[in-house]
Amino acid sequence: DKVKMIGDAYYCVAGLRPGTTATENAAWAARAALEMLESETPLPPLRAGIHSGPATSAFIGHSRISYELFGATVRVAMELEKTG
Repeated sequence: DKVKMIGDAYYCVAGLRPGTTATENAAWAARAALEMLESETPLPPLRAGIHSGPATSAFIGHSRISYELFGATVRVAMELEKTG
C-alpha cells in the first residue's frame, strides 16, 4: 500500500485501503517481507519489523509535500526492525 525509505531502511504500510481486514493486511506485510528475502536480485541483509495497530497520517511540508505516518504502532515496528 505504501512504501517509504528512511535512512537505510524501507518501511511499508498495509491496510490503508478501505475494506481490507487486519488478517489480509498482516498477510500482505508478511508476504512482502518474504518476497524480498526470496528475491533473486542481490539485496543487502534484510531485517523486518512487523506490528499492527492504529496510526495517524498527515501531509507534511509546503514546497515538498510528503505523506507521513505517526504513532506507537509505527515506532514499535521501527524498533523491532532495529533489533533485528
